Amino acid sequence: MGRVSAADLVRQARAAARAGETEEARRLLRQAVALEPNDAQSWLDLAGVVSSPEEKRACFARVLALDPENEEAKAGLAWLERKGEGRGVGDDHADREILYCANHPDTETLLRCNRCNKPICLRCAVRTPVGYRCRECVAEQRALFYTGLVWDYPIAAAVSGLLFALAGFLFFSLFNLGFFGVWIAVLLGPAVGGGVAEAARGAVRRRRSRYLEVVAAASAALGGLVGPALVVSGQGAPLAGLLLAPLFRLDLLLFIGLGAATVYARLR
Repeated sequence: MGRVSAADLVRQARAAARAGETEEARRLLRQAVALEPNDAQSWLDLAGVVSSPEEKRACFARVLALDPENEEAKAGLAWLERKGEGRGVGDDHADREILYCANHPDTETLLRCNRCNKPICLRCAVRTPVGYRCRECVAEQRALFYTGLVWDYPIAAAVSGLLFALAGFLFFSLFNLGFFGVWIAVLLGPAVGGGVAEAARGAVRRRRSRYLEVVAAASAALGGLVGPALVVSGQGAPLAGLLLAPLFRLDLLLFIGLGAATVYARLR
């Protein structure tokens, strides 16, 4: 069995913290920082699960030594300084104001949502490119980002499916060049996929929907198989041959796969 990496340990620790297994999260994060002592995020995560103020301070200090502009570490140290009020940070623990998670009132925390400022623990925190946020703020931001309407899905599916059915029909009819056809598929697949993606995006007026790229890519792949099947049906092939014919053309499958993947990537 291969050696467990620091990144794997951090992922396991976050899962343990979300499940309320704080001791296990501490153990895993201590292993992670021992393996990768220069990973600022691992030290920041460790600060969120250690219990002693001295340990929290040491973790935040280590983060700032590695990343002097880290706002979360600065806020953590400032919070410890405010609550120390001239005494040792660990003295008179009962006299200090302590933050508790808004969703888990029994869980002490140093984290706040960087959007609404609500106290949150690691179980409730969602790590975003701009810091930790609560799940409610993340959901609200997603609602603002996704502006699509329910009928955008059938529109995107119809546009992608029909255009790729036509593309598959033409590819199957015009190109049957063996290995050379594979190179043509590599060149044409992404180009056609990009065009289909832009057509689908225009059809829904550039609105964003959560799974639009999945629907459009799946419809494109299905259409790419239906088009060649129509060619075979025109040649009087039986039903079994009609369904299986496209599967015996590697260049066609590559064309469809690359095209559908491009549709997914462009609409994502």
